[in-house]
Amino acid sequence: MPNAVIGTPGKTTIFNTIWVNERVKDELPAELIEYLILHEHGHASRSVAVRLKFLVLTVGLAVTTVALLFLTMIVGTTAVFNPMYSLVQGAIVVIIGLVFATFAATGYRQVRWNEELRAERNALRGLGPAEYRRRHDQFERLRNRGIIEQLKRRLFYPTVDEVVGRENPQ
Repeated sequence: MPNAVIGTPGKTTIFNTIWVNERVKDELPAELIEYLILHEHGHASRSVAVRLKFLVLTVGLAVTTVALLFLTMIVGTTAVFNPMYSLVQGAIVVIIGLVFATFAATGYRQVRWNEELRAERNALRGLGPAEYRRRHDQFERLRNRGIIEQLKRRLFYPTVDEVVGRENPQ
């Protein structure tokens, strides 16, 4: 796929099709392309039920988070400018809204994190622990991530130790 269509190295669609960015073959050695394909295959190997659950949960939790934040802002603004409500009542409503939005956002993060754990475990099974660590570290060193991409990586992806530790419990 052209870089304009897919900005990431690889992507798995909801139809379990794996897309690989065309720049990957120029930028990455063959062993890292194999790591990327194994990771994406982990996403693509989901059953229909798991794929549907992931889709419903991610969309539902993302929409819930945004809706709760939006409603919190509306109610909070109304409470501040409407003399019928005290500032304390407005603050309580805003705090409750933020708490529920935080729960929804945390659920969204966990669903995404579990999905990435599944994909990384597929790469681990295909490569073995030592080779998985080596290729993962090499892949991360070659990626030029901005601040937002680094934050997304931290929030939505398990660490190598979490992947290897969960696959091989002691």
